[in-house]
Amino acid sequence: MTVPLPPCINDSGLDLTALSVVSQLVVDEFNQILLAKQLRYTYHPPISRTEAKPNYARMEVDICSGGGFCRTGYNIVFVSADGTGDAKTYVDGTLKIPEGLRFDEKPERVYPRKKTCVLEAVYNLGSVIEGKFYPGITSLVELTVDDVKNPQTIVELYDLGLPKEVFRGVVKFIRERGQSGELPEIEEVRKEFSLQYPILNLTTDRRGLRNDEFGEGDPHTIFSSEDVPYVDAQMVLFDAITDPNDGTAGLYAEKATPTV
Repeated sequence: MTVPLPPCINDSGLDLTALSVVSQLVVDEFNQILLAKQLRYTYHPPISRTEAKPNYARMEVDICSGGGFCRTGYNIVFVSADGTGDAKTYVDGTLKIPEGLRFDEKPERVYPRKKTCVLEAVYNLGSVIEGKFYPGITSLVELTVDDVKNPQTIVELYDLGLPKEVFRGVVKFIRERGQSGELPEIEEVRKEFSLQYPILNLTTDRRGLRNDEFGEGDPHTIFSSEDVPYVDAQMVLFDAITDPNDGTAGLYAEKATPTV
């Protein structure tokens, strides 16, 4: 990142105006470095609180590719224990909820949702740690069900972004450096941990399937685990491709980092 990033914490907490600016800069880097500038983005700032949803804040982003294909992507800010689930596919009491995923308020945050898109990609934009934004440093969990034909319980499917173990080490490194005098720059963090940047993952791949069929990552919800403390927020951009003729699906599939 050649452009200095603004601080993302103010006296009131997360600075969503600053995060709106940072998001655009990082998405543009994804497009330049990974996607050969093949996509166009129109942002609708600022990132705003989403009180009724089980995640902290979001901003809509219009995403267009060649051939006139356009859709709305969602730039979402997660704080600890946020999710993207709802109770439309599975209602309360339908699934066994593992310990650690049970919440009295908005329990649907961890309920997987049926996906009907052709493919969905996630841009792992970065995290606010000790008030400083670190591009590409994220680790969210994709949750699904144990058996799509006879679902009984919610299970972890993949880590998105960095594996949790690596993410914990990165957060620890940043905090220790900050406590000793000065927070490290992102270039030092990447070098210390040999990190890839940028990282784009697929959350769903249903190419060639009917709407009533289940593909990879279908159903799912994305969850910000409480296992890694001291992270102020994580930010990603979701882009769901709905038209089977949209070549962006193939582009994303080619450029995506395999999930583990």
